[in-house]
Amino acid sequence: MIGNRSTSWSAARLPGCLAVFISLFAILSPASLRAADGVPSLAASAPDAVGDSLVAPGAAQGPFRATVGEKAYSVGGALHLTGPASYNASSSSGLVELKVAELGNDSMTTTSNLIRLRMIVTTTPIVGGNSFNYWILAQDAFGPLPPQFAYFNIDDTVQLFSAPDGIYYVYFGAFELEGGCGSGDGYCLDWFLGPFPNLVQFTGGNLSLLNGPTVVAIEYYYPPWNMYFVTAIAAEIAALDNGTFPGWQRTGLQFNVYPLAGAPASSSTVYRFFSTIFDPKSAHFYTANVVEYNALVNGVGWQLEGPVFATPMPANDGSCPADSIPIYRLYNNGMGGAPNHRFTTDLNERALMIAAGWIPEGQGIGVGFCSPL
Repeated sequence: MIGNRSTSWSAARLPGCLAVFISLFAILSPASLRAADGVPSLAASAPDAVGDSLVAPGAAQGPFRATVGEKAYSVGGALHLTGPASYNASSSSGLVELKVAELGNDSMTTTSNLIRLRMIVTTTPIVGGNSFNYWILAQDAFGPLPPQFAYFNIDDTVQLFSAPDGIYYVYFGAFELEGGCGSGDGYCLDWFLGPFPNLVQFTGGNLSLLNGPTVVAIEYYYPPWNMYFVTAIAAEIAALDNGTFPGWQRTGLQFNVYPLAGAPASSSTVYRFFSTIFDPKSAHFYTANVVEYNALVNGVGWQLEGPVFATPMPANDGSCPADSIPIYRLYNNGMGGAPNHRFTTDLNERALMIAAGWIPEGQGIGVGFCSPL
């Protein structure tokens, strides 16, 4: 349904530079425009539902790059998306159903160009002012919108594409054909909804919804330095697995953490620091402890890389909240000339590390964080 919108809306716009080479679907003719009552709320909201697990056929559509910034009302229309929104994917058909309450043109004077509603995925949350890479999983094509008109109650089924192996945040984006934005096909990001409450994971072309609002932190080991490293960031996991950083290998151990987007209010943000003062070695350090954080930020030699995930936190006796298990923290006591901490939920590994001279740190018997089940 397409209708006239009588309410104006001022908000930051998010243009982008995109390069897309995929088949487009049929364009809805502008002749079907008509007035409509009952305009939904104009406050952009995060999607309230996600799809099921599926197999995603087709070649990966991306990565492409966009930059979050101000939307120019003088260039084409000024698109917005209003939730609720959802998607539902079928493993048997390789299709995805896209639903969104409203896709509209906020401009008071300018008719938009051609429009694409796209389902995109990113390896990190979209942050205002930052550039980011994304992959297109699906898209729906729409004709131009006159000023203050909108498409209502969109519910279309389109082809689903794949992305490289990894864990992703899911968004809906409103893209408009605008010359000069720098993208390969001229479609630029005006607005987005998301991220969806749950992340998705691609493995060998198979797309699955992660169980609950958790992601997996993978542990790696670097034999030349006898050092351990853990990450839940999809781009880092891919780089470590594909040899971008030679010598690092998976230990086979992992634990669950919360992604930063949508982490429970009861959880704590874990920050990562990096140091090169132990040249030729380097070191990372993870903490959710305010005292440790402040000491490193205000000290010398450690650089804050930023927040990386969130976890429940242990009590003073090392016990973890319900539905979580201890993540034990062990310190190498500076062996080898550089500090290193290992984080593991495995009691056997903990015992082996202590026998090798590593020191337990944290609450109780040495609990640094807690892993949500």
